[in-house]
Amino acid sequence: AVADGAEPAWGVAGGCAGAAERGDGAAMQNPGIKCRDLTQCIRLATADCDSVVELGCGFGNRLQVVEAATRIGVDAHAPYIAEAKRRYPDMAGDFLVCGARDYVRKFIDNGFRWDAVLIVDFIEHLARDEAIALLEDCQRIAKRIVLWVPMGNHPQTRDPYEMGGDH
Repeated sequence: AVADGAEPAWGVAGGCAGAAERGDGAAMQNPGIKCRDLTQCIRLATADCDSVVELGCGFGNRLQVVEAATRIGVDAHAPYIAEAKRRYPDMAGDFLVCGARDYVRKFIDNGFRWDAVLIVDFIEHLARDEAIALLEDCQRIAKRIVLWVPMGNHPQTRDPYEMGGDH
């Protein structure tokens, strides 16, 4: 079950679902919207959205397929945001340096709800308790959570881009 009407979209093994309302393993493993790649999944999962925020946006590449009027990318690592602004100068003002949970908390009390929160290849780098808390907070500020996670545990200890994002 999903709290506060947030509707999860799951990317699992090349698939994506827009309404896994039951929250059971079968719904997540047998997604409702079939897609072959991440780009297609993001496009389908956000097609009806006017506002999308991506947490852990990195260089901003995934936001480029989102057609929402409002697209915001958030990442705690300043060099990644600088690179996103360099790559996508037309969106430079829409990329912000901020921790994901700090950013989400700004919206909890003001009543604004995003159409979708996009979390792609990011949450697996958080400690379990931090990841759960972030998802709980996202449920409070989003109508839909689009979540794409690789299978397995992937703690991030080294920045693969060698831009100082080591943990």
